[in-house]
Amino acid sequence: MNEDLKNLCSLDGFTKAFWQEYRESGDTQRVVFERLNEAYENAFGVARFPSFDAFRMQRTRALKK
Repeated sequence: MNEDLKNLCSLDGFTKAFWQEYRESGDTQRVVFERLNEAYENAFGVARFPSFDAFRMQRTRALKK
């Protein structure tokens, strides 16, 4: 399995990949999220997050801890 895909399995890894891709691509946050979530779904058969808003809420909760 690709190391990048393994990193998407954890919230921290997904978030790091999200921000890196966001900075490098110049796309909107939603577009970057959809790209990463689709890559995860293609590899594992199920989406990592049901929506962009669900990802944002989990990311915010993790920051508050």
